[in-house]
Amino acid sequence: MQTAANVLRSVYRRLLVFEPPAPRDAIYLLLGAFATFFSIGPMSELLRAKPYNLGGMLLSGTIGGCIALGYAYSGVFRKAWLIPAVVLFQLYGGTELFKIAIRAGLIWTVAPEDVDLARIRAIVTAILAIACGYIFLLAFGRRLGRLATEQRTQLAIAAEMHRAIVPAVDIAAGGIRVVGRSDASSVMGGDLIDTVRHTGGIDVVLADVSGHGVKAGIIMAMLKASVRTLLGTSGPARADLASSTREISRVLAELSEPGMFATFVALRVPLAADDRGIRQAELCTAGHGPLLHFVAARKQWVEIDNDCLPLGVVAEEVFPARTLPLGPGDRLVILTDGLTEAFGLSGVEFGNDGIRRTLDRLGPASPQQLCDGLIAASRAHGPQGDDQSVIVIAIDP
Repeated sequence: MQTAANVLRSVYRRLLVFEPPAPRDAIYLLLGAFATFFSIGPMSELLRAKPYNLGGMLLSGTIGGCIALGYAYSGVFRKAWLIPAVVLFQLYGGTELFKIAIRAGLIWTVAPEDVDLARIRAIVTAILAIACGYIFLLAFGRRLGRLATEQRTQLAIAAEMHRAIVPAVDIAAGGIRVVGRSDASSVMGGDLIDTVRHTGGIDVVLADVSGHGVKAGIIMAMLKASVRTLLGTSGPARADLASSTREISRVLAELSEPGMFATFVALRVPLAADDRGIRQAELCTAGHGPLLHFVAARKQWVEIDNDCLPLGVVAEEVFPARTLPLGPGDRLVILTDGLTEAFGLSGVEFGNDGIRRTLDRLGPASPQQLCDGLIAASRAHGPQGDDQSVIVIAIDP
C-alpha cells in the first residue's frame, strides 16, 4: 500500500511539472489511483470491532477511490477548480452516503459469528485492489517511459542540429585567425557564431537571441540562414554590413513573435593591410555588450561600446557601420552575456569586471587560450545559466 501510494505521489508531482499525458495514457493513472485507494475501505474494516457487510466494505472503498480519482483528475488535466469539491466530498460526502445507505437498509454490521469471514473478505479485497492499482500504475509508468525515450531521442536530434548549425570555429587566412566556441545551456541554444570566408577577407558574426532553448534555437537558425544569404554572396554583389544588418533585423521583426530580439555583431576583416600592417576592419553592432580590443601597440585592452538597438526591436532601425583599425598582434574578443551573468555563491555576477580581470591575466594569448580561458573563468565564478559563446579574432604580429 505504502509503495503504491509513493509511486502515485511521485507520478502526480511529475504531472504538475510536465505537460498532461494523452487521455489514453491518463486512464491508467486514474484507474491506478482509484484501485490503490479503494483498498483503504477494506483495510479500515480490519480495524473495526464490528465490520460492515459486503455492501459497507465496497461503499467505503468506493469513497476512498473516488477521492483519490478526484485529486488525480484535477492534477492530470489542470482542473484546479475541482479540488474544493473533492475536499468537501472527502469531509462530508462519504459520511452522508453512509447515513443514506444505512437508512435504506443496504449496510449493517455483521453478526459476531461472521466477523472472521468479513475480515478475510476484507484482506482479500484489499490485496486485489492494491495489486490492480500497482498494475495500472506500472502500465502508466511504462507509457511514460516510452514517451521519455521518444523525448530523449528528439532532444538528442535537437542537440545534434545545434552542433551542426553552430560548430566550433577555427579558421586562418592571410594572417588572420578566428577561433570561437558556443556552449548551449540546454540541448539547443540561441547563440550563433559563424564566419564567412571570401576573396577579400573574413566576415565574423556573433548573435545572441533572447531566451534559450528550442525556441531561441529556431530563431538562431533563421538568423544563420539570413546571414549566409546576405554575406555569402561572392564578388561585387556582396552586401555591406550595415545594409545586411538592417535587412536581418527587418526579417526578425516580421517573422518572430513579439518580445523576441537578438543582439548582434558583424565584423569584416580584410586580407589587405597598409604599409604598417594595419587592416581597416568594418564593424556593425546591434544592442550587443562591449567588445574587447587588445591594441598591441599600446599593450592594453580597450572596450568598444554599442549605441544601437538589438535586432528585431524596430523593423526600420538603422545600424551604421564603423571602421576599426586592427594592427599586428591585435586581438578582438566578442562574447555573449552568458559569461558575464554567471552568479557566484555570494550572489555577485562575474560581470564585465570579471572579463577584464581575466583578459588582463591572459594578456595577448593565443585565440584558443583566450576563448577557453574566458569560459573557464566564468564557470569557476559560478554555474552556467545561459548560453555562453566567445569569438576571438587575432592578427598575426
